[in-house]
Amino acid sequence: MRCRGAFDASSLVVAIVLAPCLSACARSTPPKAGDGDASGISSAAVGSKTCEPQTLGLGDAKPVALWKAPEGCTPKVRGSAPVVVRSEADLSAYYTCPAGVPLGVDFKAHALVLSARMLPPAGVGTSIVDDGATVTFISRQRKNCANDPRPMPMTVVHAFLLPAGAARTFGDATCTVESTCN
Repeated sequence: MRCRGAFDASSLVVAIVLAPCLSACARSTPPKAGDGDASGISSAAVGSKTCEPQTLGLGDAKPVALWKAPEGCTPKVRGSAPVVVRSEADLSAYYTCPAGVPLGVDFKAHALVLSARMLPPAGVGTSIVDDGATVTFISRQRKNCANDPRPMPMTVVHAFLLPAGAARTFGDATCTVESTCN
């Protein structure tokens, strides 16, 4: 291994492989502490408080409830601006799914937010938190190491639920996790 960071490498691999697919079922309740985040890496696995919402000046922002598309559904989300989807008919503009597959979103109770983002070269995950007014994408990064492979552009689609009718602005924050290069 050329670069070791303060994160669980197996979780990172799972996050990179699974995040673009977003396949499984919907989650209708916010994740509990220690459940992980949008990247699949738990706060404990990162091993540092530098990326916590309070440390980044985001107050008491809490993790959003993630949504995973059903198996067989393919995202067709473009751009990085978050898109708020308020109906199953609108969702068809952003996902292609086999006929008759239930999407698992109760649009009477929730809006679905989709955001396609490019993974940074030294990224180790993304957390998404909501303080009731602003949803913030927290990008966790490590230092580049001299012998790192060249970065390859990869897009990940973040999908999460907000209460139906909720008005939010969107923001970004970045933090650096400790890493050691060999």
